Amino acid sequence: MEQQFAEVHLTVDLEQDEREWFHHLAKCIGAEGWGLSASACPIPSARAVAFHRRSPAVRTWLVVAHSASGPRAFVTCGTDASPTSDVALWQQAINDSAALVRTTNVDTEWFALIGPDPRPLRYEDLVLDHVIVVGPVAILPATTPYFDYVRNEQNFIHGSYRTTRSHPLFVEGHVSTFDWYTVGVSAAASDATRMCALLTLASGYRWILRLMPQLKGNSRLLPPRDVRHLPSPQLEDQGHIPTGRLSIPDWFERSWPVSDTTHWQGRALLAHYEGTSLQQEHPSFAAAAYVSAVETIGEAMNPNSGSRGRFREALESIPGTDDLSALDPYGSRSGTVHGSRLFGSEPSSGLNDFAAGFFEDDHTLAFEMGVVNRLRQVSRELLIREFNAQVAD
Repeated sequence: MEQQFAEVHLTVDLEQDEREWFHHLAKCIGAEGWGLSASACPIPSARAVAFHRRSPAVRTWLVVAHSASGPRAFVTCGTDASPTSDVALWQQAINDSAALVRTTNVDTEWFALIGPDPRPLRYEDLVLDHVIVVGPVAILPATTPYFDYVRNEQNFIHGSYRTTRSHPLFVEGHVSTFDWYTVGVSAAASDATRMCALLTLASGYRWILRLMPQLKGNSRLLPPRDVRHLPSPQLEDQGHIPTGRLSIPDWFERSWPVSDTTHWQGRALLAHYEGTSLQQEHPSFAAAAYVSAVETIGEAMNPNSGSRGRFREALESIPGTDDLSALDPYGSRSGTVHGSRLFGSEPSSGLNDFAAGFFEDDHTLAFEMGVVNRLRQVSRELLIREFNAQVAD
């Protein structure tokens, strides 16, 4: 029997509201005894979602295909049944779910925990001593430190580790969403990650999410203000680093609008932040991220120049750039991006060769210290300058 299709009319703008509409559609059709089913699309070039009903046992696909006049939707049951009996049911579900779009959003409060990345060596434990509000997000200091085990990944059998101390920060915010678990938590995570990126830029240390966003009203998941974690009491006095004040620059509290990724400053900020994530274990790719951030800043200065020109434009805008004239990362960047070449210590799992003599350079160490570290410094300096300029306007 030939596969049959019955068209149903879409009453929703898929470009704007697809995710919310489908969320409501699954609930509306679920009320009629249908549930989502894991099944392959019966049409290779289209997008389809399978639904099944246990009694009677039927599987139906809702297929959405693009046409010259826009998206079109069809219902099909495969080759062993006719979908016509279910058309009215599906059309009603489509109409009912479309009517719910943009009418059920709820302002939801959330919290998360962020802190310095415990893996890289730090020379001070930065402590925030007051509440900061940045856009829709508030940062609250924790009252006690947190201690991490940081294991030596190259010697885990013998249990080699060090302890590191940090003072985490509570991040609180709110999102307007039709469903927390479907889209709300990812929106909250984006805000928390943006805050980590801004703190990384301001402090020079990488900040990361330590607890993913949680519903603020869920008291079972709310950690106490005392987040102390000590594997054993003896570790409290081991590996201590001096405590310093987390200095918040003037631009920080007004940085939220410009740090959005709809602005080039926000895109460059996230590229820089990803570079800090990659640098310890993937320095070759970290270099590409930092170059991308610098190029983005240079493009804002001169949109008509090529990638190298944008990089140079941004570099030359830094006062006293004589020591940067030799910084040319494009050979290594192109080798990594286009030729799968690694210039850092990735092939040796992060271990550098310290056996170089008077006449033999350690090119790996030179790349990581002389190129990648310098790119990080340049990218950070340029971004701080741009954020200062934007919030001053």
